[in-house]
Amino acid sequence: MKIAVIGTGRIGGTLGQRWHAAGHEVAYGSRADMVAAHGAALAGKVVVDAVNRIGEPVVNSHAAITAAAPRCRYVRAFNTLGWENFAEPPPGAAMFFAADPGARPAAEELIIAVGLEPVFAGDADASATVDALLPLWFALVRHNGGDRRVALRITR
Repeated sequence: MKIAVIGTGRIGGTLGQRWHAAGHEVAYGSRADMVAAHGAALAGKVVVDAVNRIGEPVVNSHAAITAAAPRCRYVRAFNTLGWENFAEPPPGAAMFFAADPGARPAAEELIIAVGLEPVFAGDADASATVDALLPLWFALVRHNGGDRRVALRITR
């Protein structure tokens, strides 16, 4: 898979390294206005939104991404855990995600490549459901003395 990571910090850098190690071709860029500049070229492509716009009424970028690239395949994932959990995933840790139906297989492949279990929360309109886990993760980190290596797991 060819992957463009917009973001070279801890999250983007760590995810890119993990995907490269899994055999994917990874290129890096910075800033989300890349989506607006390349909206037409993203038609049919999977776009993973891992950004948390802390302090905004809506923390995901679903509206902005789909406005700039209306024919992309949107995925909301990698926003409910800290980068430490991407670098060294705790055993059985889940990554909750929302995705357009056509993007679901690619999203699951990317989540598995990082070492997490994909848990589908619904189509792209379920982004707010995924986002609702972020405050829970923050609370768990706070109640564990700031230890960011906490994650959620699904048991069956």
